[in-house]
Amino acid sequence: MFKIWRRLKELLQEPKVKWVPLREDSKMPQRATDGSCGYDVCASRVLEKQTKEVIGDLPAEIRPGESMLLGIGVAFEVSPCCYAAELGPRSNFEPKLGIRLGGAPGTIDPDFRGEATVFLINDGKIPFMVKKNMRIAQLVFRKVETPVWEKVASLSETERGKKGLGSTGLEEIKK
Repeated sequence: MFKIWRRLKELLQEPKVKWVPLREDSKMPQRATDGSCGYDVCASRVLEKQTKEVIGDLPAEIRPGESMLLGIGVAFEVSPCCYAAELGPRSNFEPKLGIRLGGAPGTIDPDFRGEATVFLINDGKIPFMVKKNMRIAQLVFRKVETPVWEKVASLSETERGKKGLGSTGLEEIKK
């Protein structure tokens, strides 16, 4: 009964984000306007892609065809546990600059306590200079459901069935 009450209390809570700056000059993620859904995150330092160890400071250049892992300089905690953060691209990066956010959207689970990272890929034709505290991605917070899984012998029939990967086509939907 206690678990049910605790879960109900969590579901009714307003989401809250606690954050810790990991460097003296780290910037708290923030919305650009009152109507923005995403919280812009800033580049703080260059990290090694496998170990996530700090390997450099900014500014740093991403040459065409190359990539870079950047730390955002903050760690945060989202509560209640039914909220997660999604890290997504800024709208102007890919179409205007040829800079893509690898692995987007990236889910940051509510129990993660490390520095969030942004993986930028330069698909453009010119080098891209990442400057200290440049807004490089955005966080959007979403309520997450955790359903109960049930093992069954078979699944219900549908019109689509097992057809996938574009099976409904690209043209007008015909019914």
